[in-house]
Amino acid sequence: SLLKKGKLDNGSFSLIASPEPTGQVEAREPLERIYPVTGQADTLRRGNLTTRLHLCTGPTYATHFHEDKGSLILEAEGQTLCPDPGSANYFESDLFALGFPRSHSLLNPLMPGGVIARQGRFEQGGRLCKAEVREQWVEFVSDDTAAWSGQPYTLVQRRILSPAAELFLVEDHFALDKAQGVEFLLNSFAPWKVEEQDARADFGGFALRLRPLNWQWDGVQIRPMQDGEHRPIWQLAASCCGKAQGRLITALWLERSQAPASLTGQAPTWVFAMEETIFRVTEGTSRVEVVSGKDDGPHSL
Repeated sequence: SLLKKGKLDNGSFSLIASPEPTGQVEAREPLERIYPVTGQADTLRRGNLTTRLHLCTGPTYATHFHEDKGSLILEAEGQTLCPDPGSANYFESDLFALGFPRSHSLLNPLMPGGVIARQGRFEQGGRLCKAEVREQWVEFVSDDTAAWSGQPYTLVQRRILSPAAELFLVEDHFALDKAQGVEFLLNSFAPWKVEEQDARADFGGFALRLRPLNWQWDGVQIRPMQDGEHRPIWQLAASCCGKAQGRLITALWLERSQAPASLTGQAPTWVFAMEETIFRVTEGTSRVEVVSGKDDGPHSL
């Protein structure tokens, strides 16, 4: 009714109601939807591909909440690539775990004895620290330390720097308390193919690529899941158990089948070549800097 009365625009309605995509995407200019109180940040941009990035955080409301603080959702060309698993009928026991943090695309703490980490009903929740869009450049930052139950972390923050619609640098800054390690989780509606320290999911016409930059996973699993509508999901779970604290920088990028991107270099500097654009990524002691071949100045995370 709010949409019909003109009190809610189509973009906000899509963010809240998440209707099935039509595949027709209009993004002549970068579009952002930032909700600092509820902790939701969303941006839609057109580059070589039209993509949408969403970061979930925000306070926990005991009467209705999701255990998704710090998770990301990614779409391209009107198609969901990295989904939130959604919710399900409370009577479907096989889907009961959909609401758990480990079903989302976030940095999950590994607890002693295989205990499943939770973001409980009475926890404070997360906080959207920064959400900035400057033309094609996007930076989202969340602090989700207070969302977790049982003190797995003394600190966990997620930063996403995206200098172009097809490239996303995910920085996870963490310090462990009772957890014994972490795992980087990323859901996909297409199967993952893993080769050493690299992974890709093919969506027909383009692929989603993933590579850890300043870290190496100790092990990687592909977990079969399904969402609340029983659609198959493949979750990549890459563990890192050798650090009590650290900053993990993970690159995600999209490439067309006829125009593959290249990633070269090693810590602390990497170079992405994506069609006509080059991005140089440098890891500093406290931030990541990215310089574009189409931009004279650095953009920092």
